[in-house]
Amino acid sequence: MGIIRKQSIYSSIFTYIGFAIGALNLLVLLTPKFGFFTLDESGLTRLFLDFGNLFAVIAAMGSLTTFIKFYPFHHTYLKKEQNDLPFIVILVCTAGAVLLTICIFVFEDFFARKFSRNSALFIQHFRLVIPLTISMIFFNLFEAFAWMLQKTVVSNFVKEVMLRVFALIAIVIFYLGWISIDTFFILYTLIYFPAAAYLAYVVFKDGRIKIQTRISSVTRKLYSKMLTFTVYHFTGGVFQILPRTMDLLMIASVVEGGLGKALIYSIPTYLVTVMEVPQRSMMGIGSSTISESWKRNDVKNIRTIYRKSSINLLAAGLFIFGLIFPNLDNLVRFMGEEFMPVKLLFLILGIGKLLDLMMGLNNLILGFSKYWKTDFYTNIIFIIFSVGITYLLTKKFGMTGTALGSALTMFGYNLLRFIFIYRFLKMQPFTPKTLIVLALGIAALLITCNIPYAGNLYMDTFIRSITFLILFAPGLIYFNISPDINELYRMSMCKIFKRNQ
Repeated sequence: MGIIRKQSIYSSIFTYIGFAIGALNLLVLLTPKFGFFTLDESGLTRLFLDFGNLFAVIAAMGSLTTFIKFYPFHHTYLKKEQNDLPFIVILVCTAGAVLLTICIFVFEDFFARKFSRNSALFIQHFRLVIPLTISMIFFNLFEAFAWMLQKTVVSNFVKEVMLRVFALIAIVIFYLGWISIDTFFILYTLIYFPAAAYLAYVVFKDGRIKIQTRISSVTRKLYSKMLTFTVYHFTGGVFQILPRTMDLLMIASVVEGGLGKALIYSIPTYLVTVMEVPQRSMMGIGSSTISESWKRNDVKNIRTIYRKSSINLLAAGLFIFGLIFPNLDNLVRFMGEEFMPVKLLFLILGIGKLLDLMMGLNNLILGFSKYWKTDFYTNIIFIIFSVGITYLLTKKFGMTGTALGSALTMFGYNLLRFIFIYRFLKMQPFTPKTLIVLALGIAALLITCNIPYAGNLYMDTFIRSITFLILFAPGLIYFNISPDINELYRMSMCKIFKRNQ
């Protein structure tokens, strides 16, 4: 757990820097408040990203998960000059990019019919999805390479900081009047290209991954297993990304004023992704660690990771939720009354995310075990349920229905995974300290939310944030909720007092 903790901490630092830049972009510069962008123009940037993420997963055809799963075997039994797995994955992703580009042109009229009524601006710029998707495909490819080289700190820096800096540069150039809105959209959809190129440079400079075109003996031996795994995880990967992208796609297609509503909905979803930061950082290094542990059949280490990831992610998620939710009225005061739905949407989505965090790294534990087919079938069942229920709820209740569908799916999805892991692997992530964390978080939230408004939104935000921090954080240390949290606290105090001596 030491490697996971150390790299997760560094990755989280870079990720929060990136989120600060992203917050500047989304919550300030892209809002209509300053008169540079309309609701539809800002909403289009969100829709671009969700389409790109969905299409990039489809184009990869399950190859990236296969790479993570089987790379430890190739690395163990082959010299780096003989390892053909990187070349195979690059070849599959390239073919997928070509096929997807062709499909986008073929089905262009279909997308026009679905989005022209409520999101006409998207149809005008629809083809910009192509360069965005291609760059995302290869970014995800080199990110997977970096994960297996345990360079998650670098990959997270590129993903969370560098990409948002590129987006900020495009926004500033437009603000200065140097480019038109159409040119801005072009620049915005190209930001993944330099990021992917830099990751490729880092990976190949390391020297441990080589491009070998000759099929190795390990690939010949594992060919049928790799192919089966890839087919299952291609379908499973598509079904897994659908809930994360379908929300905005449905809103843009179904709800009146789709792009504007998509922007409003993207605010709480962005805030929820702030809660995901420790999870995303942990998953990067956790992928290689859990994959290697299953290869050695080190069940004890996997059980330890399961429980520690659960308590750490729950504590971190509640901490972030408690800093955000009591301050959402101030966010609405800052952004404007049209963003009033953000508070309810975040409450629904945030509770769903807390349930997800509480389950730890269950997706990696089940997905890399011999029961990975169970994970596939779990994906299929709940994504079909998710798309159907979310669509119906969106049609009836608009954005609130979308959030409810997303949270219900998150709950059911994790519940079924919990049951499978407990039944097949005899593991569960909870301890008595789980209840202590929940009690501390709920009590601190109730007190913080009932503080009277201070009269100034900035002062009020400061008071509420400090209050929750004082009520929640010391309890985590006092009850020794997690050795990792206490060790982080001890290290921080040592550094602070050293500087003051």
